[in-house]
Amino acid sequence: MPRIIRIALCQLTSQSSVEEGFAKVDSTIAEVSKQKANLAIFPEFFVQGIVQDAPHKIPEEGEWEEHVRGLAVKYQIDICIGTFAEKVQERKDGNEEGEVKTYNTAYYFKKDGELVGKYRKRNLWHPEKDYLHPGQDDHLVFDSSLCKTGMLVCWDLAWPEAFRALFMQGVELVVVPSYWVADDLTDEGRLHDPEASGEKSWLDSLVITRAYENECVVAFVNCGGPAEKGFLGCSGVAAPFKGCVGRTKGCEEEVKVVEVDLDVLPAARSVYKMKKDYLYAMENQGFSHPQAEKEV
Repeated sequence: MPRIIRIALCQLTSQSSVEEGFAKVDSTIAEVSKQKANLAIFPEFFVQGIVQDAPHKIPEEGEWEEHVRGLAVKYQIDICIGTFAEKVQERKDGNEEGEVKTYNTAYYFKKDGELVGKYRKRNLWHPEKDYLHPGQDDHLVFDSSLCKTGMLVCWDLAWPEAFRALFMQGVELVVVPSYWVADDLTDEGRLHDPEASGEKSWLDSLVITRAYENECVVAFVNCGGPAEKGFLGCSGVAAPFKGCVGRTKGCEEEVKVVEVDLDVLPAARSVYKMKKDYLYAMENQGFSHPQAEKEV
């Protein structure tokens, strides 16, 4: 029986202020709800922009949540707001105050306003290590309004281990908000890939490959903007048997609603039997997995 969901890929440019960022979120949610989207995904750092040189944009943990809850309920839509760099007061043993750390945190709200997914990016891109702390929590699957869902962020896409942790928990949809731009190549990489065409091919192939090897749907949403400013785009949805189900046209700002049928997943799992082989390798070939005990 079909399990069709409609995913809004909100490939947008960060605004100059947090207030403008939320205004853009509001108008975008209103628009995609008219297209009957079940889920809206925004890019990494969308509301804030890159905060490395703007520490005043870093809020306390969760202080903006009520705004997004209200949007989810008003429009009856699941929302991945992208990520926030936010300050977190750590606690020591005995509940004493410890170090204040800044994490890059992705949030997922169900259409009833419940915050069901929260993930602190573990695999930081190299410059991010100067001002962000890597998350330490396990990669976890949660029940969204749509299916068993997991979240990863940007550079996590290059880490198959992150996807495998979700795969072992029966994930059906992995949401990946990103801020992946050509400037990340640096001058050294640009000598070999001046138009970033190789980087875009790699992104496209990663999204499709992760969907196949983990028998799930992957929704990758990147920032959007002019190519001359280094934007790559490449936002898209991929599924086993289908490859790329739908994607944005280029690097510029675009909001695209992509329809995908989750009913493809049982067939993929029947044909490819990835988990069966994976469990066999752990049991008989000395292969180990740190989250195998979380299998469902």
